[in-house]
Amino acid sequence: VGSAIRLTAETARMGDCPDVATFASPEGAAGHMLERVARGDRVLVKGSRGMRMERAVEALMAGLGTRPEASRC
Repeated sequence: VGSAIRLTAETARMGDCPDVATFASPEGAAGHMLERVARGDRVLVKGSRGMRMERAVEALMAGLGTRPEASRC
């Protein structure tokens, strides 16, 4: 998420990770993930508080119909 990650993504694509996506917002990343995950899957969201990645977690959980209290590890 964010413009600073673009170089990292480009480097990953040149290596062994061709399926890398970048997003302008945490919600955009969550929307992308919602097309790929199902309720019961575990997803690690790693990011800074400055990027507000908690918004990605909230959007994922809302999209999957899960409660935050029941899903945090």
